[in-house]
Amino acid sequence: MTSTDVPESTRHEWWRVDKNMLLSRTVDIEIAVRKLLAEQYEVYAEIHRRGFAGCVRA
Repeated sequence: MTSTDVPESTRHEWWRVDKNMLLSRTVDIEIAVRKLLAEQYEVYAEIHRRGFAGCVRA
């Protein structure tokens, strides 16, 4: 049950990329971050609902 819609992360020479590509990539990354955070918060909520938040260690 993991997210599979995370954009692939690769190394780029960003100074060579045009501004439209930079903007597009920034938007893609921001969308992915927000989706992952939403999923993470759903998991936290389920942990809280089940009552074992105090037993979970990072």
